[in-house]
Amino acid sequence: MWSVLLGLLCLICISYQTPLAGRIDYQTEFSNFVQKFERNYENDAERTFRFNTFVQNVDKMLEDSEKMPTAKFGITKFADWTKEEKAKLNGLPKRTRPMSNLNKLSSKTSNYSLPQSFDWRSRNVVTPVKNQGHIYVPDSLFNYQTGVWWPSDADCQAAENDGHAITIVGFGTENGVPYWLIKNSWGTDWGGLDGYFKIHRGNLTCAMGYDIGDDSGDFGDGNEWFVAVTQ
Repeated sequence: MWSVLLGLLCLICISYQTPLAGRIDYQTEFSNFVQKFERNYENDAERTFRFNTFVQNVDKMLEDSEKMPTAKFGITKFADWTKEEKAKLNGLPKRTRPMSNLNKLSSKTSNYSLPQSFDWRSRNVVTPVKNQGHIYVPDSLFNYQTGVWWPSDADCQAAENDGHAITIVGFGTENGVPYWLIKNSWGTDWGGLDGYFKIHRGNLTCAMGYDIGDDSGDFGDGNEWFVAVTQ
């Protein structure tokens, strides 16, 4: 029964395939995904729905791979999740000020020279990565594996209405691209860096370097939220 459904779905998939989609054997990749992440669907109807969602997410991953050569994308544990399900990971109150109205943090000069790279994990001061969910980000991050994630302004704007709490644990340069090393909250089984990811450092990517909340109550509780960076 399932093989027949997959045969029919392959015809449906043609309508939203990308130019790179011909390189992907959706049936095989989906079977591998189900086995790797131990998916157990209730019935054929749910499996069919998840397969459709999987194909759309893989196509999006292929598009992201072309648009963002600084990072590597792949099939992650979110590959059969819908956009609505991903959105439910958001756990912070909505921000009332648009990104364009945020205040850039002031920089301070010192007589110390910064190293080329730094990682707080090497000093055993970073707690383990937990699977807490509760962030909303540009959709491409769900498919991230390795490399430097460099979302476009449009990607960041699409996610700006929701809270996004992350922890910067280091910085460095990879293949000439500067990055911040970020501790994520989706568990160590996400991505290819044991739950961490690298985001472009510079150009205030996704408001990295802005005061993203203040006592005006942007987050509803009067607390101040900052992403501290150096240029």
